[in-house]
Amino acid sequence: MRLKKVAEIDDIDLMDPALRSLRGRIAAHAKWSKHDRKAHAQRMRELRLAKIERQVDPLGELPPDELAARVGSVLSEQAARAAYAKAKKQAVKKKGVASSAATGEATRETGVSALKSEQESQ
Repeated sequence: MRLKKVAEIDDIDLMDPALRSLRGRIAAHAKWSKHDRKAHAQRMRELRLAKIERQVDPLGELPPDELAARVGSVLSEQAARAAYAKAKKQAVKKKGVASSAATGEATRETGVSALKSEQESQ
C-alpha cells in the first residue's frame, strides 16, 4: 500500500502564505533552539565584510587602511540605500492613506498608482 503525502490526504495548499509563515516560524524556533545566536550573527557579519572586501579589492592589492576606508564607504552606501528605500515606501504609504481616505480605495494600490502617476508627470 502506498503512503499518501499530507497534501494528498488533506487536499490543502501548502504554499498558502499563512501555512508558509507558520512553517518558517517552526523552522526558526528549531534552529535557534540548537544554535548560539550571537556566534551565528558574528559569523554572518564576518562573511558579509569578507564579501565586500573581495568586491572592493578582488586582487588583494590595496593597503589595509585604504581597504578599510573603501569597505566603510560601501557599508555607508548600503545603509543610505536602505534608508532611502524605507523613506520612499513610507511616502507611498502616507500618500496612499491620504488618497484612500478621500476615495475609499485600497491603501496600497492607491499609493502605488499615485506614485506611478507622479513619476509619469515628471
